[in-house]
Amino acid sequence: MKLRQAIYMGIDRQQLVDLALSDAGQPLTTLVPAGEPGYKQYDPYPYNPEKGKQLLADAGYPNGQGLDLTYTYRQRDAEKRVAEQIQAQLKQNLGLDIKIEGVEWTNMLAARQAHEYTMFYGSWGHDYPDPQNWLFALFHSSQIQGVGTGSGNDPGYSDPNFDKLVE
Repeated sequence: MKLRQAIYMGIDRQQLVDLALSDAGQPLTTLVPAGEPGYKQYDPYPYNPEKGKQLLADAGYPNGQGLDLTYTYRQRDAEKRVAEQIQAQLKQNLGLDIKIEGVEWTNMLAARQAHEYTMFYGSWGHDYPDPQNWLFALFHSSQIQGVGTGSGNDPGYSDPNFDKLVE
């Protein structure tokens, strides 16, 4: 958990959107995006590289020593720019040397669902304007194997209490 928090705090999401996506978008910090029923703004972990460095050390990886991380993304220009920005920010802000790797979409789908990546790019476009389409499809434990199209709970999130609430 501390490692994930450290990485989160080492990425300036607004700068990521501004530089990699030419300011086309906004950082998402909620489970349901603005404009959807049930939207609620949460305070994300702040961008705080110094705290991120401390969390890295607390997790047993001072200055990133002993970590072997690869950020895998769909082989397209926009996703490559995002990957390069994340790589640069983590190096500058936390001292982490991560690899980036672009792969063909069809190869990425199966490997994501098999949990073969340490870090990966993902996106989701809802099918209908209801929080159920976000919460169940992306986070319910029954969706861990996905539906074969790259949607689903590829990270493998599982929490019985969350499942009950979503049901």
